[in-house]
Amino acid sequence: MSCFALLARWGKPLNEENETLRWPTSLDREAIIGRLVQIRESARVGNLPEIAALFDNITSMSGPQIGAKVIAAITQLQEKP
Repeated sequence: MSCFALLARWGKPLNEENETLRWPTSLDREAIIGRLVQIRESARVGNLPEIAALFDNITSMSGPQIGAKVIAAITQLQEKP
């Protein structure tokens, strides 16, 4: 399940209904960061500060750091009741 889908599960306004957990191979780093910025802002609007905080300073993170933050966000969202 994607971050978009998990946020949507809690009634957060999202527009990416068909997002998947795997990033399409056609996305470059900037496009991936752009999507994660959208997730961060949706989390802020949706009163999920712990999720939003994971993506603060996303532009300065390495690829492995970004991947770890995405997995951490998914894990936290899956654990929410």
